[in-house]
Amino acid sequence: ADKLVHSMDKSEGEYRLVPGKTPKVMEMLVDEEVVARAIYDLKGDDLRICQGRKPPFGGEPESPTDFDIAKAKPGTFPTLFVLRRQVGK
Repeated sequence: ADKLVHSMDKSEGEYRLVPGKTPKVMEMLVDEEVVARAIYDLKGDDLRICQGRKPPFGGEPESPTDFDIAKAKPGTFPTLFVLRRQVGK
């Protein structure tokens, strides 16, 4: 329920949802430390996650502000994942 498993290498990571934010925010954790923030959106069978990165010179990780990564603040390099539920599996 609070774990992501990457099917390619079976690596795992924890996350937590941050209530009350628009767009919705999730934090990626390693040993309870926030290492990345992301925005997410679930519509029907599609889950979009746009993940930001920790600043290269330290500081708090930032959430992207939009799912359009072309609009990202220079130097932030967000990654957009679009996951689709497989119906009937």
